[in-house]
Amino acid sequence: MEQAIQLVVLGVLAAVLAQIVQARGFGPLLTLAVCVLAGVVAVQALRPLLAFARRLQQSVGLEQSLLAPLWKVLAITMVSRMGAEICRDAGQKALGELVGRGGEILALCAALPLMEAVLSLLQTLMGGGT
Repeated sequence: MEQAIQLVVLGVLAAVLAQIVQARGFGPLLTLAVCVLAGVVAVQALRPLLAFARRLQQSVGLEQSLLAPLWKVLAITMVSRMGAEICRDAGQKALGELVGRGGEILALCAALPLMEAVLSLLQTLMGGGT
């Protein structure tokens, strides 16, 4: 809860400061710096979740190759969404859309090994082999 409050306060302060320094042209740079800082705070908060996921993986016996694509998709989605929003905030709507759509395509590509594993499992269950 404390980290959530810190993140919100950081965002609000950055928004106010960005409006103040906008006249000097430093608004987008300030926004970018705060996004990086907020990303670091958010990633730090993910550590207990990652530790739990590792324990769950070990106790259930899941292979790393099945979970790795999920983590990659999550990371690609978060990074590309943040990048797209930064582009939009800087007044580059088309570039923001491109970054967002590119992230979606890259996330699908990262999920391909998982989709192939599901297809293989379905083929095996239906008696079709691999």
